[in-house]
Amino acid sequence: AVLQLFKERLGEVRDLLYDVTGCHPVTYADTRLTGQGEVPVERVLTNASVYNSTSLKRQCLDYMLFFPYVSPLDGENGHEPVVPATCQIQKFSVDRSKDVGAPVTQLSDHYGLEGSLAIIESPAYLSAQRPEQRSRGTDV
Repeated sequence: AVLQLFKERLGEVRDLLYDVTGCHPVTYADTRLTGQGEVPVERVLTNASVYNSTSLKRQCLDYMLFFPYVSPLDGENGHEPVVPATCQIQKFSVDRSKDVGAPVTQLSDHYGLEGSLAIIESPAYLSAQRPEQRSRGTDV
């Protein structure tokens, strides 16, 4: 619903993590299956009551949205100067072997999202003549 609202009001929008994974992965109140059943992955930072509710646990609350470049000139089909390159979940886990006694297993109650962008130089920029650069501090 929110993405549709963005599209209607702002134009094209991309959900980068969804583009990579094909789903909206868990970023909050994650659980894992063990011999004792479903157990919380993180028990300190997230309120325990969250794990008792199917609607509150295992949610995707974190997104990385990308709004592609739109040329200000009508009809111009220019190249896109910045494009998404990567997007992934970063759990920011605490290494309990190094941080002995740390009460937490991760740095936040949410997983983080990590992404990178690629800058694409246009053919016009690459072929443009540039003035010769002088070294600083020389008045030759």
